[in-house]
Amino acid sequence: MNVLINKLSILGILILNYSALISQGYGIETNYTPSPITKLDLTEKQKAQIHGSLNLFPMSTQIAIGIVHRRKISFHGFRKTEKNTVAIDNSMSVFEIGSLTKIFTSTILADFVIDGKLSLEDDITKHLGFEVGFNDEISFVSLANHSSGLPRLPTNLDLGKADPTNPYKDYDAQKLKEYLERPISFDNKKNKYTYSNLGAGLLAYTLKEIASSSFENLYEKYIFKKYGLTQSYISTETEIAQLVKPRDQYGKTTSHWDMNAMTGAGAVLSTIKDLCTFLDYHLYGNTEVLALTRKETFQKDERISMGLGWSILNAKNKEKIYWHGGGTGGFTSYVLLSPESDIGIVILSNVSAFHQRSNEIEQLSFKLYTSIKQNELK
Repeated sequence: MNVLINKLSILGILILNYSALISQGYGIETNYTPSPITKLDLTEKQKAQIHGSLNLFPMSTQIAIGIVHRRKISFHGFRKTEKNTVAIDNSMSVFEIGSLTKIFTSTILADFVIDGKLSLEDDITKHLGFEVGFNDEISFVSLANHSSGLPRLPTNLDLGKADPTNPYKDYDAQKLKEYLERPISFDNKKNKYTYSNLGAGLLAYTLKEIASSSFENLYEKYIFKKYGLTQSYISTETEIAQLVKPRDQYGKTTSHWDMNAMTGAGAVLSTIKDLCTFLDYHLYGNTEVLALTRKETFQKDERISMGLGWSILNAKNKEKIYWHGGGTGGFTSYVLLSPESDIGIVILSNVSAFHQRSNEIEQLSFKLYTSIKQNELK
């Protein structure tokens, strides 16, 4: 149990119908044409890379891979069986995407900025509707790029008492309010990168208050409908029934995660098809909102900077690679985007973030990126 709690702490508990949408006024760019879904064969090297990764994980593990490249979208699904690895069609299967949710949360923030509802430097405490117990200002941008000084988790979320298979389920809006009404010691120096699920959760909570909306309606309006993500949801009992079975680090069926007040940090359920649609918008949509999320707002170190939600790898060839990972008790995900190389990659899996080799999902993303860049995709 202590090992699991420590891992929870490290992870931070913790990733069309276009014409109809345009007519409904959800902000779809009228000059955007979605890339066609095309069957593209993987090379033998790519297949070997995927099978090698999959074989590290327990039986019944699924991996769904989506690739956006040269105005084409392709899907590749695999499942580990008792005897071998088999190809499956899981492009419409629903996965818990964990911290990839933070990209969507920051996209809503960018939408509000472009629409003039707020500015990135505004103090979020002015929008909460109650008095906080500290004098420090917290800007919207600092929550989106993890430089606010807030800790990874609120101090009144006791992992020792929480259900380790669903640690957020009882952390509601009242507990978040109680935390913010207390004096907070910003132990983590402001303007220094400290990954914070609390920060992402607070960002979505504040945006919800500004919009006088529920979490479900907020993401539905500004993300799912706007970008044509027809199988993406804030988790409810109806959508949970559609989930690929989450697996713990031993391969046993486990629980999904109810994110409750921390919805903005990791509550979205989605499919490889929807996430490729979203990356397609990034590559070819030329939208002001999405461009703002990719704008550098903070320098983490010599090679890594932050946009809004996105981490940005500044490669030696000056190419910028935008990425984010997601992990929950039963799922691991990764998304990678390079506008300069015209490549977008999404990997969703039911690999537990607590599996000792869960970082293989990230590594596989970069292996595929490298091979695609070397024109190995047929």
